[in-house]
Amino acid sequence: MTTLEKLNSKIKLFNGLFNDLQSTNSRLLKEYYIDEFFKDGLRDGLIEDWNYILETLDGKHPIGFTFEPNNNNMPKENYYQEGSIKELIQMCEMIKPKTQSNINTVQALISVYGNFLAPIVNRTLRLGIGKSLLEKVDTTPMLAKKYNGEQLKDDVVVTEKLDGNRCIAKFNNDIGIWEFRSRNGKLMNVNFNMDGFDTRRIYDGEVMSRRQADLVLRRDWAIANDTDYTDIDAREAQLLFNETSGMINRKSGKKDLVYNVFDTIDATTDYETRRNALIYEFVQSDPENDVRLVPDLYKGKDINVINELLDRITNMGGEGIMLNKLDRTYENKRTDALLKYKQVQRIDMLVTDVEYGQGKYDGLIGALCCEIFVENGERISCKVGSGLSDDQRYKWALNPQDIIGKIIEVAYHEVTSNKVTGDLSLRFPRLTRIRTDKTNTSEY
Repeated sequence: MTTLEKLNSKIKLFNGLFNDLQSTNSRLLKEYYIDEFFKDGLRDGLIEDWNYILETLDGKHPIGFTFEPNNNNMPKENYYQEGSIKELIQMCEMIKPKTQSNINTVQALISVYGNFLAPIVNRTLRLGIGKSLLEKVDTTPMLAKKYNGEQLKDDVVVTEKLDGNRCIAKFNNDIGIWEFRSRNGKLMNVNFNMDGFDTRRIYDGEVMSRRQADLVLRRDWAIANDTDYTDIDAREAQLLFNETSGMINRKSGKKDLVYNVFDTIDATTDYETRRNALIYEFVQSDPENDVRLVPDLYKGKDINVINELLDRITNMGGEGIMLNKLDRTYENKRTDALLKYKQVQRIDMLVTDVEYGQGKYDGLIGALCCEIFVENGERISCKVGSGLSDDQRYKWALNPQDIIGKIIEVAYHEVTSNKVTGDLSLRFPRLTRIRTDKTNTSEY
């Protein structure tokens, strides 16, 4: 697909979203339209454009004049570097009224899209989504891509991949309190002592039960002291995720949770600068506090050291490690600025149906029918019959609607292809957990 075709496709999709948002006054329905729009993994590439559109409507990218569309000129293919709507809006900013400089070139580039651009850059587009949804742009978390063991060109900082619930902390100046939101922007039913933290910063981390968080500290101690903590049970570590989710959703009572901070959302500084600022901020923090800094395990690019760290973390019950590229800024999208590295592959799939069992599982659930459309547009489907407890097989057989439509995490060894049909599936798929914290599939 050429950049021009890519741009035309994006504009068509966004026009559809705009029409949906303008067709209702219901906030819940508007949020549903937005969630559904980005539910398809193929549309991950639209998030940056969407964020820039919202920022423009919020007055963060003013062009300083009223934009007048002129649809007489056709754009030239080689003028478009990215094929993005963000690029088009930035071109509008280059035009200066009553000044010949840039007008001929830039006007020719954007004129054919004038009717689409004018309501955005002139801020006359009314979507009715309110400031709270506009603020989601600031708190959209950075999502990691997979690391497959290739050589690294530059140094990275290695941290443990936490198996908790993603949480963004931002101070609400209007009401004077810290707010904690999920990766989807929804308020979480948690509260942490953020006294002394910089209210100008937005913190990124994961919520874990104290038992989970203590295991992280024990693994870090073992690695720092070049020993293995043999009493860390890997199965216990995986089961604790469900405990954390239950605590978060609990409406009342004391929640023994810890907020594990690993980054700050700041698109203006590189990771090394952000990390050093966090370390300085945590130097005098109370180790028993309910807010902790995720420890560094290694800084460098030696793949042998990184592979050894992965083995040791996994053997002690950890899920994997994260590679943070030192020279990269925070990006509010899925990016290779942050890489996840795991031994056993995991994927978040949609349960589309159930299959009843035979023999031992006669009358019970034999397998969950699952699918995902990955980033390149291909569909992966499989039947997950391993990893289900007897209780789950019984409950879902009586009430299949309790699992159909849910997102589940599936562990697997590799993606396979049917030699006859070409259909993609997973080798040795196994249910590891229900993703109560997610509403979208993810290959990452």
